[in-house]
Amino acid sequence: ATGAGQQYSKTHPVPFGEYIPFRSLLAPLIDRFDRIGRDFAAGTTTGIFNIDGVKAGDVICFEVAYNSVIDPLISDGARVLMVQTNNATYATTAQPQQQLAIEQMRALETGRSLVVAATSGISAFIRPDGTVQAQIPEGEVGGIVREVALRGTLNPSAYFGQPLTAVWSLTAVLLACFLSVRAIGRKRSMRHKVSQ
Repeated sequence: ATGAGQQYSKTHPVPFGEYIPFRSLLAPLIDRFDRIGRDFAAGTTTGIFNIDGVKAGDVICFEVAYNSVIDPLISDGARVLMVQTNNATYATTAQPQQQLAIEQMRALETGRSLVVAATSGISAFIRPDGTVQAQIPEGEVGGIVREVALRGTLNPSAYFGQPLTAVWSLTAVLLACFLSVRAIGRKRSMRHKVSQ
């Protein structure tokens, strides 16, 4: 190919890294915000690429953590997900491993293969079940090529999206509250029996 090909502009810029939320209020109070001279503009379209007739969903770096970025890719027919990232700023921290864990969760959640291309972090091929098929460790230079499973079906998480996430989250909170109240009740009951 010659010239510019398909492109994607990040739709979820990094707060306090690529833009300053509430800049007009915060910048006069915090001099350090001068280092970010202007805010990045968010892209307005999903990152769907057509690669030899296959729809591939592309995200940039930490966007992989946001349902609001991933869900539209699945809705738009992505059969594989791609993450391009540069984690050099976070070398020797847990961030690259944390991002890999998020990427594994996304593969499992969406039922899609996920390919990670990192300039300095962890590059990987992740299967739809969330297991890592192959990877290049953080800080190592190399290349890997693998075949990936292409999926078009929607598992429950991909089909129901945010509403299912909200229901599971609410269920988890209610269960935690119930178990906490129950444990407190048992402790009080035990204290009452001991004091008699």
